[in-house]
Amino acid sequence: MVSNVELTLFHSGYCTAHAAIVDPELGRGKSRFYAVWALIKHAAHGYILFDTGYHPRFYEATKKFPGKFYAWATPVFIEQSESAVERLQSIGIKASEINYLILSHFHADHIGGLLDFPKAKLVCSAKALQEAKTKQGISAVRKGILKSLLPKDLEERIIFPEMLTNNFIETTSGLKFYDLFQDGSIQLIDLPGHACGMIGALLQTQKEKILLASDTSWSDDTFARQVLPSKWSNLFFDSWNDYCSTFKKLFLYHQNNPEVKILFTHCPDTLLYCANHV
Repeated sequence: MVSNVELTLFHSGYCTAHAAIVDPELGRGKSRFYAVWALIKHAAHGYILFDTGYHPRFYEATKKFPGKFYAWATPVFIEQSESAVERLQSIGIKASEINYLILSHFHADHIGGLLDFPKAKLVCSAKALQEAKTKQGISAVRKGILKSLLPKDLEERIIFPEMLTNNFIETTSGLKFYDLFQDGSIQLIDLPGHACGMIGALLQTQKEKILLASDTSWSDDTFARQVLPSKWSNLFFDSWNDYCSTFKKLFLYHQNNPEVKILFTHCPDTLLYCANHV
């Protein structure tokens, strides 16, 4: 029997970039990329986070070179009160109550608040961790990794999807799924390309299935029109070829599973949708 979960979305800060990066066909002017993260409540496993958004410590991490390049490329705006830990405290949830933290990938807008949850078990792909460990200096920054945002005991707390026994490849799309708790409530998904080893999560809520697709696309509209982002974004992507392949697979999945609502981290409609539906 599939267990249901409760889902609430928040955002912690945002960065700005030209809209043409998201939509090279119709994009005009500057756009805000809100750093959305999810609070998941599981009946058996308690509170789980999917990413954490930005944190004000991003400013400290990018004061000097080579981190300063990151701040130049994507100007960030975040207040202390917007951090994930303070957002949770405002609704009566302590950092110590977060039992798991799913890391879609290691870019700062997804793991900025990671240091605030020292007791949580961390879930990420083995490839993502390997890159976060081995990349140094400008090479790390080019991949969106700021070393000072990572906990010292990162490796000791990790659960890899690849280690889970209940996994399968969906035949119509080619996407690979991993059943995190072996109960169908949270299925992790390989979504490589934007970042090395990026993962998403398919959740079964009481109302519907929701797929948190991270940065596989930055807009519902461009995804529906099958418009890829500008190739300028490839400066921070792990693999353009893998990104295009993942984008195509997810679109095939969408065509064959229209009842599943796909939410992209930085799409302006994501927060609005969950406020009205979940």
